[in-house]
Amino acid sequence: MLRITQEFIQNSLKYSKCDWINIQLDNKNEKIYLTLKDDGIGFDVTQFALNNKGIGLVNMQKRAEIIGATFNLESQIGKGTSLSIII
Repeated sequence: MLRITQEFIQNSLKYSKCDWINIQLDNKNEKIYLTLKDDGIGFDVTQFALNNKGIGLVNMQKRAEIIGATFNLESQIGKGTSLSIII
């Protein structure tokens, strides 16, 4: 989870032109919820994947799979990006 968080922060600072990054870690019903959000420029997730870009995103998803976590990435142009990890 640490490496996923580091990658999200690095991507947000490098590409998103965000003013803030929010990191929330919760423990509910014997599960850990990690939510990462920024208020950056956002991007089209589908188009990004189709163009084979985003090695960092692929690595985050693989790391989530390794630890048995769900991986949910959402982004909208002009509205920022959100990543949720549940384990």
